[in-house]
Amino acid sequence: MDAKDKPDLIVIPYRDQYFLSEYGPAVRDLQFIKTISELDFFDTITVVNRPVSVYERVLGKLNSNLSIIPGVNFVDATSFDLFGPLRGRAWAKICFAKTIKTLLSKYNKSHKAVVVLDFSPFAIFPLLKSSNVLYWYDLIDNFTKHNRYTPSQRELVRNKYAWVDKFSNAVTGVTSEALTSFKTKKTVLPNGIFFNDANMNKLAAHPNTYDFGFIGFITDKLDLSFIKKLSENYSVALYGLCLDKKVLASIRAMRNVHYFGKFQYNDIGVIARTFKIGLLPYLKERSHDESPLKLYEYFKHNLPCVTSIDYEIQSEFIFNYNHSEMTSEKVRALACLSGNFKISESIEESWHVKVRLKSFLKELLVGFDLSSKATSV
Repeated sequence: MDAKDKPDLIVIPYRDQYFLSEYGPAVRDLQFIKTISELDFFDTITVVNRPVSVYERVLGKLNSNLSIIPGVNFVDATSFDLFGPLRGRAWAKICFAKTIKTLLSKYNKSHKAVVVLDFSPFAIFPLLKSSNVLYWYDLIDNFTKHNRYTPSQRELVRNKYAWVDKFSNAVTGVTSEALTSFKTKKTVLPNGIFFNDANMNKLAAHPNTYDFGFIGFITDKLDLSFIKKLSENYSVALYGLCLDKKVLASIRAMRNVHYFGKFQYNDIGVIARTFKIGLLPYLKERSHDESPLKLYEYFKHNLPCVTSIDYEIQSEFIFNYNHSEMTSEKVRALACLSGNFKISESIEESWHVKVRLKSFLKELLVGFDLSSKATSV
């Protein structure tokens, strides 16, 4: 297919190029963008950074690398809205509108097709009345349940989901539970195995080996009581920025628990060699109907996993401590599996992000059938 026959892609991410520069492709939307850029479905790919407020520019938030993903164009706008940024997350409802309208305007009288991929749980933007535009929404999590959102922010998410259900051509999400409220065409796309470019790991390996390890952002969703119980007999390493001061204080008060803070995605290969058993200790009542990326990272790096919730993978290498007692014999058995190549060899082809996206995009773009959803608001 010639480039002129392929649609363009415009992406509204949840985590944008600034997050990518700081942490790497550690989250679903950025992994999707990177993976799609390596496939052959789109002519051009444009990703819209959340506009940067003048306050942030003054404080030094300047763009450093708009070509951070080859073949992807990041749009970095400055917003002169003085009051919107003061609303925090709620500003995301309106702050993308001007940029999206400008980007879509060139397709108004053009025969060129374009797909708008939206990850934002808040953004509402003008839709273009054109049969050449396809709107695809993806749920990274079910944000109506987000443990760090206020009731008013969760209400904004519910409003966004209703808007999506009315106007989108296709909706994807991490789990069937996350998609329950949607009536439009929907597809479950769990997270999966993501392979980044080979880069030198910059984090020096710790000389000690810990019994258990966790990778990811740390919030009050973490089952601290389980971590504390583990720490009575085992060492625990926690890698990832803690976003809650009270949680961090509790962690630092625990014996045998070692907090290392933020890391770059490319460091995971080194980090994974510092502990024997991966942890997924989330409180069920604070779950977002998620598909945890770290579960796939543990499999990639031959680490057995201890979890509190059953996710989409069922395996002999996963142990749910809410189903059975976490005995010393079980810990020894899991530790003996650590580093065993049978874990990564058990990865199925269908678990790969690239495989899942390629299959979905083939179906999405067949005939570019937009039915009746492409209407103007």
